[in-house]
Amino acid sequence: MVKLAPHLVRPLPLVVPAFEGARPDRLVGVGLNLYDVMSVERGRRRAPTRQARANARCRASRDEGAPELGAEPATDAEVTGEESWSPARHRVISGEEVLELVPALRDREPTSGYLFYDCQTDDVRLVLTVLGEAERFGAVCANRLDVTGPARA
Repeated sequence: MVKLAPHLVRPLPLVVPAFEGARPDRLVGVGLNLYDVMSVERGRRRAPTRQARANARCRASRDEGAPELGAEPATDAEVTGEESWSPARHRVISGEEVLELVPALRDREPTSGYLFYDCQTDDVRLVLTVLGEAERFGAVCANRLDVTGPARA
């Protein structure tokens, strides 16, 4: 969604706090690890190949001279010419950082927590954008109609 409709998507930090000296729940951590893997895997399918990165570095080295040994690999943006946002992996944060992000928890005295990211969409604008694109490609869109059966061509 970030690449398809960046104007309708924004990063959203989420916190899962732990209280009373407890460490964050391990099952939540396992779930967040799976979430991280799934989000990275989706990005990898669309990410440029290792060869595309090498080709981008070669093109850049022609303009700037040979790259130094151990230089950073080309980024996706350098290879494709597009900027993209990808959520950071989850991490354990201190109780103080939990309070910075969620001050309303001050009375509960969080001891630590998990911080992870997802994206938030403007669902109304997203639906209207999808409908507009569907109409542009020939779909007929209608609202508040009773469906009585399949349309006949």
